[in-house]
Amino acid sequence: MPRLPEGETARFIDEGSESAYRGGLGEGHAVFVFNDGKTFKGGWKDNEQEGYGVMQYPEKNGTTPKYDGEWKDGKKHGAGTYTWASDSVYEGEWKDGK
Repeated sequence: MPRLPEGETARFIDEGSESAYRGGLGEGHAVFVFNDGKTFKGGWKDNEQEGYGVMQYPEKNGTTPKYDGEWKDGKKHGAGTYTWASDSVYEGEWKDGK
């Protein structure tokens, strides 16, 4: 089951039901809404974000920064697009979150 950093909370939304969890979340495809305003929609495997997913960050300057692409071991990895609050965009390959 995916784990959140100590003290972090999120809502796990799956098949129309919503529950609060602390410290651990289910595995598979789901929507996670974090208490800091981030939202992740995508896959989880072996306690980490895995496969295709979209992470949206809290709104800044009227835009919503986001990463849309592949994940491996909880990091951006593979083909993906990151859009910053300034509307600058990077589209390309990611490796280990960079």
